[in-house]
Amino acid sequence: MGSRVLTPTLFDAATVSASSAAASLPASYLQNEQRQKVWRSTSLAGQYIRIDLGAVELVDSLVLINHNLTVSGEVTIKAGTSPGDDSILSETHNAWLPLWGFGDAGFGEHGYGGYPTDAERATYYPAGPFRWLYLTAGQTRARYWEIDFSDAGNADGYIELGRILIGTYQESTRKVGLGMRNRPEDPSKLYYSLGGQVWVDEKTKYRVARVPFKATPGTETWGLWYALFLELGVGRSFAVDLLPDVSNVGMRLHNQFYGHIPEGGIPDIEVPFMDRGNLTLELRESL
Repeated sequence: MGSRVLTPTLFDAATVSASSAAASLPASYLQNEQRQKVWRSTSLAGQYIRIDLGAVELVDSLVLINHNLTVSGEVTIKAGTSPGDDSILSETHNAWLPLWGFGDAGFGEHGYGGYPTDAERATYYPAGPFRWLYLTAGQTRARYWEIDFSDAGNADGYIELGRILIGTYQESTRKVGLGMRNRPEDPSKLYYSLGGQVWVDEKTKYRVARVPFKATPGTETWGLWYALFLELGVGRSFAVDLLPDVSNVGMRLHNQFYGHIPEGGIPDIEVPFMDRGNLTLELRESL
């Protein structure tokens, strides 16, 4: 199992509506790349997002980014032949992916139900409120989709969400190569006085990654990767699940990104052999 990529193309061309929306935070904000530009409901009960893809499309994944759901929250994904219909699909998922099973962590070591405490959340969920939902049913064809939210105990009193991606993920046949790098980047500036004191012009931290793929089949190099670079270019944000098959959930979450290719970051595709290619994917997290 290789790395997976889900682009925003299908969702951004869809017609999106919501059960309710605060006056200044409409559902249309979900089609804006900036994850901080959120849709917000006016209450908790009966809240949903409806997506009309315009035609029957093949879907196996949805990604929810920058949500305010608690660890008790649930998301139900529906698909049907008309808005609100669930005759094709209805399945429910946890809003957050639990990290530990029963007995995996020591008594009182973390939070309840296999989740970290609120204080630990940034450590164990470095992408923040990011949930990649793989359909249990697998690839499903439908035009009309709905995401229902259930989180009755949410102290905010509303549902909030910054971005949705929907579609069929594209997967590399090769796993990431040796030398993959994934680290936090701090763009803050330091200034020193003549006396040696330091002042910090603090900026928002983000993650960066360099992900090599070695000896990929020629059809994939010039198919999947070349087409992705052509579609996305630099700056357009997409989702990646670099290690979808690792058994350690924490490791997997550390290698999920909502990010973009930085300026000048479209890689050269090396073709040392006619039927094999090498490339290094550069990612910068989108905030």
